[in-house]
Amino acid sequence: KQVRLEYNTLPGKPTSDDFGRLLAFVWTTDRSPVIVQEEVLRAGLGCEFEPRSSTYSHQYRARFAAVEADAKANLRNLWRARVDVRCWNAGW
Repeated sequence: KQVRLEYNTLPGKPTSDDFGRLLAFVWTTDRSPVIVQEEVLRAGLGCEFEPRSSTYSHQYRARFAAVEADAKANLRNLWRARVDVRCWNAGW
């Protein structure tokens, strides 16, 4: 499959972090494009990351938080164990 990258940085800011990792949302390019990261959250296979730096775009934050909350409420994958799952957040 082909994908499209939407960089997760504000205009004029670097497109990679201090560790050289590319900062981008990954979109599928099929008929109904979706953000791959959103689907990971929807399936309960990850946690929303909340960057605290002014370098990052927060445009999908509310959307991702809602999808993660739904996964938690429906006990999908990570959330099925009903234990206190703490996702790593570097606090950037």
